[in-house]
Amino acid sequence: MLAAGPSGSPSRLDTAKPQASELVMKEPYTKCGKCGDMVWQRNRYGPISYPYHIPANPRTAAQRQVRGAFGSVSARWRTLSEEQRLAWCVAGKSEKSRGAAGPALAAKGLQLLCAGQCGPG
Repeated sequence: MLAAGPSGSPSRLDTAKPQASELVMKEPYTKCGKCGDMVWQRNRYGPISYPYHIPANPRTAAQRQVRGAFGSVSARWRTLSEEQRLAWCVAGKSEKSRGAAGPALAAKGLQLLCAGQCGPG
C-alpha cells in the first residue's frame, strides 16, 4: 500500500519497523537454567538441553562421619575469638596445602584446623 510521505513522495507503509511488542522469537537465544524438568545451557556449539536429575547421595557411614566431623570443626571455628582465628591463619601460612592437580599453596586457618581434626587416622 502506498501513502504520501513527509515530502509528498510515495512511501510504503508495510516497510515500517515492527514495534517491540510485535517481535516474537521462535526460540529464545539466551535460554539458560532450569525450566520444568529440563535444563538449558549454551556452549560453543549452540544451545543444548537435557533432562534434570537429582544426583544420588549414597549417605554411606564413612560419608556421614566425614560430614559430621567437618560440621563440628566448622562450628568450633565460629566459636573462636578473633585473636585465635588470626593465630590459626598465621600458622596456616607456614603449612602448604596441595589440591588435586594444583601447585602447593599456603593453607588457610580453617583448612589447617580441619586437617588436624578431620584428617585421616
